[in-house]
Amino acid sequence: MNRIATGLFIAAFLLGACDLAQAAGGKSGCSLYYATRLEGAEITYSNISFRNLASKGTITIEKIDIYQSDGTLVAGLASGKYPSGFRGSLGPHQYTSLRLTNVLKTPPAVPGLQAIVSWTTDSAGVSPMVTSVFLTFGRDPKTGVEKESRARHVLPCVTMGR
Repeated sequence: MNRIATGLFIAAFLLGACDLAQAAGGKSGCSLYYATRLEGAEITYSNISFRNLASKGTITIEKIDIYQSDGTLVAGLASGKYPSGFRGSLGPHQYTSLRLTNVLKTPPAVPGLQAIVSWTTDSAGVSPMVTSVFLTFGRDPKTGVEKESRARHVLPCVTMGR
């Protein structure tokens, strides 16, 4: 009986250790842009795009910090505090994006921005595909209403150490 109890304890311990080993996370660094030009008749801003390309596991976006070019934090978003429509948890093959204009209501004085994204996953080998999508639109300078899309550029975000 002791052997069975000991065996069950060891099995439960090892299974628990496997679950801990599978849980992982990381950080991604993204280049962002947000500015107007042509006297306000054109606007360029970034969306941060997140994809779970895996057929298993859940990715949770824990935190997104956005910094100005001088290193000043301009927005810190934590899990549960994201703008409406942003999905902080991605199951297999799911997608979401964060539109920079939903976070910063006006462009910064200097347009260069960066984001540090922290994420976790419940499955080993699963990580998000994170990209920065630069969008340029015509814009009515008086009302701010966006018009036709003029350009799109996709820039991969880089994987950072924990």
